[in-house]
Amino acid sequence: MGKIIKTLTIPGSKFLNDVAITDNKTVYVSDMTDDKIYQIKDGKAQLFVEIGRPNGLLLDGDKLLVAGRYPKQSQDGYIMSVDLKTKAIHPLVKMPTNALDGFEADGQGGYFISDWNAGVVHHINAQQQVTTILKPGKGSADIGFNPKTKQLLIPMMINQRIDAYNANIWLKK
Repeated sequence: MGKIIKTLTIPGSKFLNDVAITDNKTVYVSDMTDDKIYQIKDGKAQLFVEIGRPNGLLLDGDKLLVAGRYPKQSQDGYIMSVDLKTKAIHPLVKMPTNALDGFEADGQGGYFISDWNAGVVHHINAQQQVTTILKPGKGSADIGFNPKTKQLLIPMMINQRIDAYNANIWLKK
């Protein structure tokens, strides 16, 4: 069993959820119910941006991709891009569902993303076209993708199981 090596409390946070870590060890963490993303650098946390229901986070070069809602008070699900230097928020892809959760790169310029409430998994290709590829059921949570084996893993929170899929059928050969 591992030991906790450090704990950091983020005052005022309500529901810390996903993390993304840069090469220079800056950590970004989403606070889904408080519409915030925090930046942790040199052991200190500070508000990075406010964004609608941020859940899944994914680093892409000098951008932080966020699965959430846009604009902040909207019910529309979006993938957004946040510039790590300027903090400018740009909507990238409008999604057909809005309780976006797990978010992983597909290794080919696209992404897999789950929706906990709708119980679906979407694939966004490199041209930003969205296809619903799976309907595993409500509770499809954070996902994992292994680009070497092309295996997509979906934890099913309500059913207490993890489902694995061969993602080759959704990717370019």
